[in-house]
Amino acid sequence: MHKQTYRILITEFAEYDAAAEIPYLFKKAGCTVDVFCKKTSWLRKNSHVDKWIESGSGEENYIEGLIALASREDYDGIIIVDDPADRIMNKAITDPELFAKILPLSRIENRALLGSKRGLSELCTKYNVLTPPFTVYENGFDIASLATTVPYPLVMKIDESAAGGGVFLCKNEAEVAAKLAQLSPTEKQNLLFQQYIPGGIVSVEALFGNGSLLAYAYSTVTKTVVSEFDISVDRLYSECPKIEPALQSMGEAFGINGFASITCMRDEATGRHYFIEADLRPHGWFRADIAAGVDFSLAIRDWLDGTPALYRPKIAKPFVMRNFSRDIRSCGIHKDPIGILKWCFNIDHRWRDIPTYDPKMLGATFSYLSGVYARGIYKRAKKLVKNII
Repeated sequence: MHKQTYRILITEFAEYDAAAEIPYLFKKAGCTVDVFCKKTSWLRKNSHVDKWIESGSGEENYIEGLIALASREDYDGIIIVDDPADRIMNKAITDPELFAKILPLSRIENRALLGSKRGLSELCTKYNVLTPPFTVYENGFDIASLATTVPYPLVMKIDESAAGGGVFLCKNEAEVAAKLAQLSPTEKQNLLFQQYIPGGIVSVEALFGNGSLLAYAYSTVTKTVVSEFDISVDRLYSECPKIEPALQSMGEAFGINGFASITCMRDEATGRHYFIEADLRPHGWFRADIAAGVDFSLAIRDWLDGTPALYRPKIAKPFVMRNFSRDIRSCGIHKDPIGILKWCFNIDHRWRDIPTYDPKMLGATFSYLSGVYARGIYKRAKKLVKNII
């Protein structure tokens, strides 16, 4: 039997536009949805929030406010939707019970995973989850010996970077040296060097309940905003049952209790998946995954009920799905009017990927995109006038 209503608190410290669709998933699952965030947060730019609680500004206010809510209010679940909040709360909480209540891990000993690329690599090694060979920058680091541990080409990653930033492909020793010279001492802390695996970049959206895999969707990234390691714009969805055992192993070993956005490099020669990132938070692709036969709202309901069932992709033929907001931005960055026209004329069924289910959020998205383009036009016009003068 379903409990009549679950009360959920969704929260973020930063202001990720990727968080805008998360309240809908929980509302569709039959939950009462409170949000704890700044006034300008994307969590408020939708029609599916019952109560907004202002977080104010500054880390201390956020930490104190969220801990007070978790201790005082009877929430059935607390969902963090951005990496900065995961990091802030991870550093602030020492009590295992409070940790498990607020953060998406039931095993506090694996807290290094939260928001850390180094943490994932080390935990994968500890628990025999496949990850590329890696090493970590330390004082006195010897570039010449790097290749003995991590073969070229390799990927250099600033540990707490996000949204595709701070990730660099280096093909040889000279490129490593040049890139290191550009980084600050802070950026070099926990700097990760990881072997690059030729093949495809794979994205997996997953939900775990106390380590058990409850639902997942699988796709290959076919377009990003800028570089190969940037945030995805287009994805090719397909089925991949052979990844399930690895996901199960990861969830159980780490003790994941909630959402995970997982990135893999798929070896083109062997088809094996090497795990390279795991952000323990949901984002807009989780809502879009219903087109791949995975309704995360149903999985959320089962998770809260304690009656898990595994929701797998159901795809007769692989298909491409696009992130509307990111693709429009990408067209502006690359000066691609044809891409805009494809959206205008519904080429390749693009209108399917516009989030029309929530007019309020769609209006906020158009307003945001209009501002992005207006600022871009203003900068170009200003530069043109300056050159003429």
